[in-house]
Amino acid sequence: MRRFWASLRWEIVLQIRHGFYAVSAITALVWVALGWPLLQATKWPLLRVIPLFLFVNVLITTFYFVAGIVLLEKSEGSLWALVTTPLRKHEYLSAKCATLGGLAIIESLLVALICAGSLGRWIFLLLGLMVICVTLVCLGFASVVAYDAINDYLMPSVGWVTLMILPIILSGAGVEHPLVWLHPLTPALIVLRQAYTPYLGLETLLSLLLSSVWAVVAWRWAMHAFVRFVDPTSATQGAHR
Repeated sequence: MRRFWASLRWEIVLQIRHGFYAVSAITALVWVALGWPLLQATKWPLLRVIPLFLFVNVLITTFYFVAGIVLLEKSEGSLWALVTTPLRKHEYLSAKCATLGGLAIIESLLVALICAGSLGRWIFLLLGLMVICVTLVCLGFASVVAYDAINDYLMPSVGWVTLMILPIILSGAGVEHPLVWLHPLTPALIVLRQAYTPYLGLETLLSLLLSSVWAVVAWRWAMHAFVRFVDPTSATQGAHR
């Protein structure tokens, strides 16, 4: 546990030092500047607008932030040095999920509160944001760890982002096909919507379950990517720790 808390403190210092918190604050201000007048002028339903805002906001603060941090760690050599320390890979990734996820959740709740004037059923916002954050941090890590430079990762990241915003695109187009549920982030978005729409009961519980399963799948993939691209020896050493 001491290793995790030490890693958590270091993550916060690293993110502040390299301006990630400042970028997060600017992003939140941009969303408020765009979202509040838009909602007031158009009176669009919160069901469509708020989940869209929150999802894109979380995407930046988790997926792209973790990609930037990992590339920074690789360029400085600290990621490679990590394997010589007692810190375990799950503690390393947990610290990133906690710091970036916490930042994204606080930022998103503030955006929702200012733009919508209410958090609605805030527990659904919180639960939906939590599973989305874990999923996106893990996907971001797994997708970037094989690359050494931002120029190499830029084009693949566009493909990843396109796939991840697919539920938003389909929802905006009015597509409600059951196959949409197979997308890893669709269940979490349904949970988010429950904050501003009538409670759907069984569908909400199923969405929570499926989104949690996808978060675990993303976590396992990130662990596999760590072993493959950072520390192949940890696969065998883990059994003896």
